[in-house]
Amino acid sequence: MPVLSFQGEHFDFSEKHKRFKNYLIDFFKISDYEEANISELKRVMVFTATNDETINCRQFEILKSFTETSLHQKDLPLNEIGPRFDLTYRRDNLAAPELYKAACRKPKIANLDKKKWNKNTYTDEWGQ
Repeated sequence: MPVLSFQGEHFDFSEKHKRFKNYLIDFFKISDYEEANISELKRVMVFTATNDETINCRQFEILKSFTETSLHQKDLPLNEIGPRFDLTYRRDNLAAPELYKAACRKPKIANLDKKKWNKNTYTDEWGQ
């Protein structure tokens, strides 16, 4: 699972950049973690919004030659690997906020263990 890093103020203020950021987080999400072991991290994906239309995508490998002092200084050695590419927005017609909110809503899952019982009902010996 890679670490995702988003650079640029466009990811905070532009609506199309916010939605693209949410898409990438959902796309690369495997499970929720509250803590991460830094010694097991292997890849960092950096998305940089250079202007309103361009997003640069770079991938880095975390080198295993770091020490405890470099962790405390927050300076990890990175090596650029993998494909590097630039994305541009060509079609940016966004849905209305109400429609987007309805599309992002998670459906309620019926829990069969906590099924509501109907009061004042009974079954006779024939199952009616």
